[in-house]
Amino acid sequence: MNKPISLSTAPLYYSFFDSPIGVIGVGVTHKGVKAVAIVSSPTEVITHMERVKLPLECDHPKCAPMVSQLREYFEGKRKQFTLPIDWDDMSPFQEKVLRATLTIPYGETRTYGELAAQVSTPSAARRRSYRSQQPHSHHYPLPPRYWR
Repeated sequence: MNKPISLSTAPLYYSFFDSPIGVIGVGVTHKGVKAVAIVSSPTEVITHMERVKLPLECDHPKCAPMVSQLREYFEGKRKQFTLPIDWDDMSPFQEKVLRATLTIPYGETRTYGELAAQVSTPSAARRRSYRSQQPHSHHYPLPPRYWR
């Protein structure tokens, strides 16, 4: 009989690959995609994944679907991602903003100000500008526009 996975000890399975925009690292849990990092080297992927504060397990088969969908995206074969997202540990504000990015049609962009207005938090654009100057706090777990 399988024991239920304890959230405090469930690992973050991660992998990375080269893409046209740099090295991409993906981290998934038993609930879904937890982190995506676009970085310049594999060692930066590990640094990014360590921010999730879960035990790490490298090159796990659970990462294969995410890597596959990202490769298809860069090959122009995919416009929408179908994997679940692990929303745990995100602040309500982060989740609200990231969910708002899901409404952006493929090929379009939005400014932080437009997103802030959409989520009814006009000061969020200023908050993001301030946060972007702090290297330790400017990372959202998932980059906007990757999910549908």
